[in-house]
Amino acid sequence: YGGNLVAYNHNCPICDFQVLNVITDKSNYFVCPHCFKNPPLEYKNNINNCDKDIESISMQTMPCFKCTFDGCQLARKPESIVMKCSLCKNRDLILRKKKDGNAYFIGCKGFPDCKKSIWIEGFVRDLRVTTDKCLN
Repeated sequence: YGGNLVAYNHNCPICDFQVLNVITDKSNYFVCPHCFKNPPLEYKNNINNCDKDIESISMQTMPCFKCTFDGCQLARKPESIVMKCSLCKNRDLILRKKKDGNAYFIGCKGFPDCKKSIWIEGFVRDLRVTTDKCLN
């Protein structure tokens, strides 16, 4: 895939393989070598529904950002809808985590047609959408 592989300090909780960090000129993402080539059926539900994938990755493979396993910090989490997009007015803004796992942002589900995004400060390590309303 034209990048460098670096061992990451994390074992896949599904198969216990060492996770690798794939570093290319255009991106940085994580893969479990076993799950990448042998996606577990129960955790690849959203593989074909990813909004934006790295072009060179086949739909038959599963990098960590396509996995939905709840017990892994690198896996894609179910979509958390924040509100309707104020820019395009017809899609939802959803909470997302960068593929490298180091930051959160809120982005329009209409990307790339709608570019609305709100970046969250990098020091935030855990973030969840709730139904609680702000009192202020």
